[in-house]
Amino acid sequence: SIPWFILYFVVAIVLNTYLLDGVPQFGQAVSGLARKGLIITMFFIGASLSMDVLKQVGMKPLVQGVALWAVISISSLAYILLF
Repeated sequence: SIPWFILYFVVAIVLNTYLLDGVPQFGQAVSGLARKGLIITMFFIGASLSMDVLKQVGMKPLVQGVALWAVISISSLAYILLF
């Protein structure tokens, strides 16, 4: 299979460099989204996940994982800020 995320990342870099030179806020947003997309894709590759596997498993485990991540990160941040 073709790693399309690399092409999307390169397109985001080109857009940010040549087309969005006068709008730095928008360029930063596009760059941030490209980086997050690359991170998520690398996680999926490392975990041997694909869209087919995610569809087969369903949304419930994904929602539970995101909820667990949110609870842990928010509680950790609260602990750090309060203590």
